[in-house]
Amino acid sequence: MGYEIKEFPRILERPPVEPADFTYGDIRNRITAEGNDDKGTVRYATRRQFVANLTFIQKSNHIEIDSTVDQKFIKEKKKFC
Repeated sequence: MGYEIKEFPRILERPPVEPADFTYGDIRNRITAEGNDDKGTVRYATRRQFVANLTFIQKSNHIEIDSTVDQKFIKEKKKFC
């Protein structure tokens, strides 16, 4: 339950001990890998644009209940009626 960043799906579930590992390291490495650096330098404006374009997704907030669980509740209800 909660949210996920599409580009970094596990970062919110398992955040780094040092936030800079993500805010500086992971983001910088992704920008560099995408070729948006300037000869190895990642400009602040580039970093801001990258972060502004991150996609936040709300995870499903419900649990699928199969028919066996449903039947269990029906049987229990009949006991008390």
